[in-house]
Amino acid sequence: MSLQRNDCPDLSYSATINYLGGPIFFGENFDDWSIETKTFLKSKNLWKIVEEGYEAPNSRMPLVEEDQKQLKRDSLALLLIREGLSDELLPSIKNTKTAKEAWDFLHQVFQGTSKNDASESALPEKIDNVLENDVDDEPEYDVEDEPEFAFLSKEPFHDVILMKSHVMPSCCLHFPFRIYHRLPSKDLPAIISCNGKTWNVIYRGDAKIRGFKASSWKKFVEDNNLKTDDALVFEHTATDDTKVEFQVHILRSDIHPKLKELIAKRRARSLIQNIH
Repeated sequence: MSLQRNDCPDLSYSATINYLGGPIFFGENFDDWSIETKTFLKSKNLWKIVEEGYEAPNSRMPLVEEDQKQLKRDSLALLLIREGLSDELLPSIKNTKTAKEAWDFLHQVFQGTSKNDASESALPEKIDNVLENDVDDEPEYDVEDEPEFAFLSKEPFHDVILMKSHVMPSCCLHFPFRIYHRLPSKDLPAIISCNGKTWNVIYRGDAKIRGFKASSWKKFVEDNNLKTDDALVFEHTATDDTKVEFQVHILRSDIHPKLKELIAKRRARSLIQNIH
């Protein structure tokens, strides 16, 4: 049975296939993913449009039949490339208009990355370099500026708007790259506190894309009946060599406009929801 793009595997990407039949890239072993995806695109007779690129004709002129065919091929190739990226990486190509643009960008950012990449910050730094003209300087959010957010302490925090991959049945939660400097780079027990209760989960720090082990995060999802579009705020209350602790706030509705605006900005920069 094929897995969806949003599924979260503990296996390598090559064992994970999206609903269109192509391999999924989770941030590791890009060169292998690239080879398999190229083969996949060739099998669909779409590699030529990716390799040579598609140049749209004058928008004021009606498309002739051949232009329509080329546009359709390019759109399909771009779709297949997009569906070959995990939810965390998908926003990295949000500004690309053609399949070739997306393919070239991915190679520029990720080529050479592997599971054993020595620099854990390499991906976000490379993305910053490529997108330096597209990313504005967003100051760290100061809770004291908004006293009405009474539920937040002075601890650093990050926010996540839940997508399909985060909840049942996949239960795969990855952390945005922008907070990696606050988190340990090894697997550790983690404690989530929420509404006076606690959950023991496994933090996966020894991975290119860090997050919670799906089987342990699933219990928190089930107990709190989390759904797509729920918003979570993770306060980083404690981190040391033995454990990670988070205070989590669930926002199901009536999100404060300024907090909603902040979340939207972070998602647009991608999640970079999530690549930054």
